[in-house]
Amino acid sequence: MEKYYEVEAVKKALRISTALFDDEISALVDAAKADMTGAGINVDNKDISALVLQAIKFYCRAYFSTNVDDSWAKHYEKLRDAIAARGVRTADYTETDNDR
Repeated sequence: MEKYYEVEAVKKALRISTALFDDEISALVDAAKADMTGAGINVDNKDISALVLQAIKFYCRAYFSTNVDDSWAKHYEKLRDAIAARGVRTADYTETDNDR
């Protein structure tokens, strides 16, 4: 998935229409992906799953302000952990999919 699409999806979720915050949102998208990678989730595929994109949105809702929103952070952590526990299904064939 292209970075532009991810940033636009997050902006829509945050109800932001201006490009003024694109750099900050892009940095948050990168931070969310880094955190998910640390949890064992493959986010480098071109076609990341809808669950991964939703987790990115939750992360950005939690951290896009000077005050961290604990409820969104908890939503993100629960979804991240659930994705990591089950493995991310993508359009690409993975060994995990073969085991099912």
